[in-house]
Amino acid sequence: MRRALEEGRKGLGLTAPNPAVGCVIVNSRGHVIGKGYHAKAGGDHAEIAALKTVTDSADLKGSTVYVTLEPCAAEGKTPSCAHTLAALPIQRVVFGCQDPNPAMAGGQKVLVDAGIQCDQWGPLKRECLELAEVFICNQSAKRSFVHVKVGASLDGQIALKSGESQWITSESSREQVQVLRGQSDAVLVGRGTFEQDNPRLNSRSDQFINKTNIAVIIDPKGGVISQLSESRLLEVRPSEKVFVIVHEGFLGESENCKILRCPEVQGQLDLKVAMQALLAEGVHSVLVEGGGTTISQFFNQGLVDRLTVFMAPKIIGAAGGQSWTKGLSIDGLENAICLPEMKMTQLGSNFCLSSGMFTDTWLKGD
Repeated sequence: MRRALEEGRKGLGLTAPNPAVGCVIVNSRGHVIGKGYHAKAGGDHAEIAALKTVTDSADLKGSTVYVTLEPCAAEGKTPSCAHTLAALPIQRVVFGCQDPNPAMAGGQKVLVDAGIQCDQWGPLKRECLELAEVFICNQSAKRSFVHVKVGASLDGQIALKSGESQWITSESSREQVQVLRGQSDAVLVGRGTFEQDNPRLNSRSDQFINKTNIAVIIDPKGGVISQLSESRLLEVRPSEKVFVIVHEGFLGESENCKILRCPEVQGQLDLKVAMQALLAEGVHSVLVEGGGTTISQFFNQGLVDRLTVFMAPKIIGAAGGQSWTKGLSIDGLENAICLPEMKMTQLGSNFCLSSGMFTDTWLKGD
């Protein structure tokens, strides 16, 4: 299953609206005879991709198929994987997590009815859910998946008071951010970050050289719209891939972007409505890059599904810096936001901390 997860991660950011899925096939002697992953929507699902790598079909007799997501039961743009597997002389199918899409779920029953042993394997369930977390969020919450990315000093500052922020984190961290951008459909910032940095918000990772992601700006009054024609956003993408989220009372129009109008909730734009609107536009995942006010609003509205923090061994100080939680406040330790199962990796002198908050919620409700 770990090897199936490795395969599935190759499709991250490339499969929307479908999930990233990996598959490994092991023959009766315990040897890997096939492996594959879902590479793009409309293309082969992971099980079919893995079957195509099997050089001797006789090896399938008595084999075991490991797949990170329950094989689909219904036919969509591609044939049903469960029915395809059911017609083969395989002995067992092991899947990591169930398919949350009611239109495609039920693959386990199809296989069992065909006399094939089929069961869910628990030890790597969290990892399999994380691989499909964007898809699961889209299906269950009916909105875009929200991934908050932070690059900060050891004491939580993302910039100086002047706005200077280049570079707090290391080159290795910044390279990984480019991968995260590519793995997301859109990159989102608030008005302040747009005006301070004039960013491109595209991925410069070689893994996503053929992908153009969407840029999203939150600006209730819509003032940034008049600045778009001179911005770097339009240097790397067409205007239809730029979205500006404004208050529902905004009356302006623009040829340089798509305008999404949202109501207020407790004096702030209702970001849940905004994420629902983005999903309706085909944006399945959003990487939120700042600034502190925007990040805090997503936390305040309970919309953070994954948090990734790149932390540099530097101390800036609260008096001279800008905190990434500057708009977030709690009135007691019992109300602190507790992060589940945070994973840490080292990137040169920096540390990367990541927590799948949506996955934890899904596990508790499963």
